Amino acid sequence: MVKSIFIFIYLLLTVSCVRPDIQSNITTGSISVPEIPIVVETPEPVVVEDTYSPYVCIMDKSEEFIGVREKGGNNQNFTDKELKQLLVNSGWKPGQAWCSFMVKGLLDHCDIPNKVTGWSPTSYNKKDVIYTDGKFKQKYKDDDVLVMSLSYNKFKNDRSRYKAIGHTGVIEEVRGTSVVTREGNTGDDGGRDGDGFYKKVRPLTKNLHITRYGIKN
Repeated sequence: MVKSIFIFIYLLLTVSCVRPDIQSNITTGSISVPEIPIVVETPEPVVVEDTYSPYVCIMDKSEEFIGVREKGGNNQNFTDKELKQLLVNSGWKPGQAWCSFMVKGLLDHCDIPNKVTGWSPTSYNKKDVIYTDGKFKQKYKDDDVLVMSLSYNKFKNDRSRYKAIGHTGVIEEVRGTSVVTREGNTGDDGGRDGDGFYKKVRPLTKNLHITRYGIKN
């Protein structure tokens, strides 16, 4: 009897020394483990660099119009309404030659500063000449925005035409001895009064000039 009383007192003292939250669980026959908070690290936001390329913009937009032809002839209308609107936004009016208006329209569409008008000699950017008079004047990069200006012998005595320029277009690629262009108001013969917007390959001659836009305008 005395031994039983001693054991009861021992158990009572043991329980009284346990933390209250655990003690209450002991009386019910269970022990709870405190929850450990889980810390989730939030990753740093990924910064996406601006990869906008004026050259890609020019190529993407001009690609939409390759093969578009005049409608009715004589620079009056076009088979593509968007091309016509691009020209109208550049100042073109029905009946006007439109190669230079096309270059201006593409430059404007891609927010590239320029002073190009419907007069093709204005396509020659005197501030940033890459190739002229049969010679390369400076280096360039593949993704530079380059414009071709083409001189004609019949305009040599026309002082209103800088370097006798009478046609223009944007450049897709400069190759070893030629350039790949995208031109408005040209045709199968590569002339300056054609019937549509086409891709051309022209030789690098003294009559062909290359100037750059987007850096020095």
